[in-house]
Amino acid sequence: MTPKLKEAGIPDLKQKLLISRRLLNARSLSSFVEQVISPQKDDSENLVTNTIENLRKGSKPTKPESIKFWDRLAYGLNCPDGVKGVMLVEADLDEFIGHLPEDHRALAMGFVYKGGKANTGSDSTERQKSGDTRARGAAGVRQMRPLDLTDGRAVWLRTTGMVQTIATGFRARKIDQKQYYLDPDSATAWSTLVNTRDYPTYHQCENSLQALLATEQWHGVLDRSQPATALILAGGGAPTKDLLLLRSLLSKAYTEYLHYYLFDISFWMTKDSLEWIHKHSHNIDGFERVDLSGVYGDVLDMNEDFKTGLHRDGRVVFVITGGTIGNLSEAAFFRSLDRGADEGDILFIGAETTNGKLSEAEAKALRDKYDNPALRRFIRPVVKAVLGAAHSHEDEDNALSRIHVDLQPGIEVNASDVKESTSVIVTLDVDGREVTLATSNSVRAVRVDRVRSPIWVAGRVSGLVRTESALQAVSVYAE
Repeated sequence: MTPKLKEAGIPDLKQKLLISRRLLNARSLSSFVEQVISPQKDDSENLVTNTIENLRKGSKPTKPESIKFWDRLAYGLNCPDGVKGVMLVEADLDEFIGHLPEDHRALAMGFVYKGGKANTGSDSTERQKSGDTRARGAAGVRQMRPLDLTDGRAVWLRTTGMVQTIATGFRARKIDQKQYYLDPDSATAWSTLVNTRDYPTYHQCENSLQALLATEQWHGVLDRSQPATALILAGGGAPTKDLLLLRSLLSKAYTEYLHYYLFDISFWMTKDSLEWIHKHSHNIDGFERVDLSGVYGDVLDMNEDFKTGLHRDGRVVFVITGGTIGNLSEAAFFRSLDRGADEGDILFIGAETTNGKLSEAEAKALRDKYDNPALRRFIRPVVKAVLGAAHSHEDEDNALSRIHVDLQPGIEVNASDVKESTSVIVTLDVDGREVTLATSNSVRAVRVDRVRSPIWVAGRVSGLVRTESALQAVSVYAE
């Protein structure tokens, strides 16, 4: 006797899709299915639309064509060898989590469990209520618990923001730069990049930050505001700078207790930084007075609710310790900041700067930061994915050897919202389609004579909605 559709439905489907979409940073069901399937030549024309329809119905796949989505999901989630699509279909919630790579399981638990209970109507909830939280699967029986958000290494999931898929970016001819920081290997890749001689920007920013922290201007602005919270925007991957900031903030007599949050789109880089800070916390006097956590979210997506929680103990110092502002829409950043900031808050931003028109030597130095073997190694995973989205058979090493780095007026090529900015544009021709892999903006310096990577300081951030007025309001300090 054929079972009814309801009885034949996919167990815990809602939670499986929630976990999978967040791990793959897909905003909608349609973009998620498209990303997973990444249509190939032998696929039927309606595979994507049929898969979306079946998932919405909750019906199990019964034909080889319909199981393709689940097989490719197992591959996309980097499940251990031996995990097939049918296993993901038949698994309940705990078994599904057990089929994931080991380093993804705690994150997946945090997505679906709250207060020790699963957000599901299935029998998995009953196992949670009774304390049976075993996750069974390719790795065998394993005890798993919800994230402990009091251990100082936790990463709060606020929002993942909008991350464009590689396939969508390829069609739009511009890749979302968040893609470079979403891979589990991104923290290691970034650490390798910033420690090479080819990419001096990190240490230039670190030296400028250290110089800033010794100035009377820094201490004067800080003492007038007396912040209780530091929010490090795009803060993953810069723990040596965090060390400098924490020492300075904790040196103040009024800092009885400090909330220090790393806010970043990359879970992996945030996690890596938290672990590094803890490992070196013996070098920070007063670290026992620090509430250290990560916030996994988009700095362009701050809102009033976030603002309320952020200011529960007083004023906030917002910090970008590197040149990340150059990778963002400056206008979007200041609009987001205006939603998250309040009167009396302060802002410190690291920025790549120029002194006006670049000489040939300066232009070459700027291009060379993005046209070198170390940078190519860093962008390799994304270039490989771009070639896959294009169904190209070209080897990624050959493609990387062809990347083109150019300098353009940022506002003219829609890479920057700031007048007189210079944008580095990294592109790749894929079968006749020019795809922008990355952009990075340098702005004309305000009251800077010689240093290219100063720190910008704004004494007040509330009301800074218009980018130009915001940039005119800042002062610049450098070594």
